[in-house]
Amino acid sequence: MTSIWTGIWVALLVWRIAWTCWPQQGYIHPDEFFQSTEVVTGDILQLDVERTWEFDRSHPIRSMVLPYAVYGLPLKLLQLLESYASVTITPYLVVVTPRLAITLLMFAVDIIIWKACKYLRINPTLGLTLYASSFVTLTFLTRTLSNTIECLFFAVVLLVVIQRLPSSAEGKKKKKGGQKGGTNPQPAPEAKAKGNASSSSGGGKQNAQEPAQSGQASKKNKKKNKNKGSAQSNQNATKPPPPPPTPNPAPIVEDRKVEKRTEERKANKKQPKASNPVPHIDLIILAACLSAGTFNRPTFPIFCLTPILLWLYHVSSHRLSLMIKNSCLLLLYTLPFCLAFIVGDSLYYRTTLTEFNNRMYDCIENKHQQNMMTCMWKTVVHSAAITPFNFIFYNIQNVNLAKHGLHPFYFHVVVNMPLLYGVLYLLFMYNIYRYFSNAIYFNSICWLSMFVIVPVDVLTIFPHQEPRFLVPLLPVMILVGASVMERLKWKKAFAIMWIVSNVVLAIFYGVLHQGGLLQSLLQMQKTSQGTTGLDHVVFYHTYMPPRHLLLNKKSHTILVAHDLQGSEMSNLHQVVTSLQSTKDTRSLSVVLPSPVANDFKQTLNTHSLVIGEQIFGPHLSLEDPPPLFPFLETSWDNIQNVLSHLHLKVLRLGRKEKPAS
Repeated sequence: MTSIWTGIWVALLVWRIAWTCWPQQGYIHPDEFFQSTEVVTGDILQLDVERTWEFDRSHPIRSMVLPYAVYGLPLKLLQLLESYASVTITPYLVVVTPRLAITLLMFAVDIIIWKACKYLRINPTLGLTLYASSFVTLTFLTRTLSNTIECLFFAVVLLVVIQRLPSSAEGKKKKKGGQKGGTNPQPAPEAKAKGNASSSSGGGKQNAQEPAQSGQASKKNKKKNKNKGSAQSNQNATKPPPPPPTPNPAPIVEDRKVEKRTEERKANKKQPKASNPVPHIDLIILAACLSAGTFNRPTFPIFCLTPILLWLYHVSSHRLSLMIKNSCLLLLYTLPFCLAFIVGDSLYYRTTLTEFNNRMYDCIENKHQQNMMTCMWKTVVHSAAITPFNFIFYNIQNVNLAKHGLHPFYFHVVVNMPLLYGVLYLLFMYNIYRYFSNAIYFNSICWLSMFVIVPVDVLTIFPHQEPRFLVPLLPVMILVGASVMERLKWKKAFAIMWIVSNVVLAIFYGVLHQGGLLQSLLQMQKTSQGTTGLDHVVFYHTYMPPRHLLLNKKSHTILVAHDLQGSEMSNLHQVVTSLQSTKDTRSLSVVLPSPVANDFKQTLNTHSLVIGEQIFGPHLSLEDPPPLFPFLETSWDNIQNVLSHLHLKVLRLGRKEKPAS
């Protein structure tokens, strides 16, 4: 059975890489481009891109250190191949290269899950197969989202913590041993002493039956018979009491051993430093992950709170003084990593190294007529860019969150968790019920459940709740689900539910959802090769189009994208009329979902007409879904009508020529 699971896992690994290189045409969220590759690609390839408000140089909320490290290096390599190996950079390579980099990097999570399963006595191949077959792995963890990197850091923290926990099997053995052992902590020495005493009494009886060879030998045999309480001495009640028994050497030896062990324990208690070494390697790993994860997404400490507290509890041998000491060391180790991120972001957003050195030199020369230390401090403060502080300050204001959408407090628990994890969420809830209702001892799987409960509860405080915010919990959900699934009776039913749900959601997020937008962008870049004039493209009722896929150089722009988002139809007509009247317009195209395209055609003004039409799909826009009621009917024509709306249309517009007078 293990070989079958291993084969399935290897096949899923190959499929993950192949699906990334295909590439997936689904569009999960604009942040997968506009928080990473849109800016990084524009900087490296010198392209005309859209820099969102998150990268405002005065108050940036996104750190650029990790995007440059993860996506910038592969893109820089692509640029070198273009210069020295005559490789042509295409929109396909610009999409696939960063995605392939993050996909290969996320293979580390496979290794972490395998090691965690080994330690927790869970079937590793089952855990790996669940992880590799999850639609979250196939879609979210192969995209350039900041939540993907957050999942990697949380998995590393999870492995460090799990290695310090007592395994489930060890907990069961200890509990059974405690029940069988009774209340006596040292039964073995007494048992041995009784055994020795009984054996000596038996020897005394045998010696009493033998004939006496001398007077002294007979006296010794009589004394032994009296000491052991023989039947003859008990019957003669009138006889004087026997002399005190001769001490047996066996109990004395055992008592000395017990005393020696007690002395050793006291000596060990007097030396706590030797028995509790400082885990410097674990501290460095946790500090690096905590710092990098916080600068990647400042919500990362919410996920790490419970695991790190549990790690401190076990590493410190349940001693408060050591917990405080290790906590201070952890904070101390995070300082150099945080400083590195602050320096990197400051050099990107605020100033260059040369400018900073010149300002500091001016302070030393006292050119500003100020105190030198005051001048240097002001220079550092004005030059520093601390993105997590700006992020937190922005997101604690509900007015800002309302721009992105507000949700009820229970949205994560009722909608997002079931959507992302499905069957795993059912197993997780069953695990909570089984352990907490029956009052079973708190083992490692219970702690893993707490690693999910605490961050989900804390994140419900924020009114803006999206499914991708819970993606880092995937490794924990896999471990809990695999441990529960091993003991289930209805394994086949859960396996069928798992396969069906993940296939449907993988097709939805990887193929259908806004699936025609990337295809249309790739095609536009191929067809727009003009040297004079501008090609205007208006996007209506679609997600934000990534401008870097148009490959417009900053020095020479050919394609101009206009994003109208979900505005009214009248606004679209105004933009079309304005662009048609511009002299430098070489061509004009409108990109919009198929359900909206027919309304646009019917409301075109008398001076415009559609001179070309392209269809890209499948494309599903939840903001403009196709009519579903005809689909419920059995007529094939009605079904075809619904399927025809699962497309994105690119309408090329022209002007009607005025009739000759």
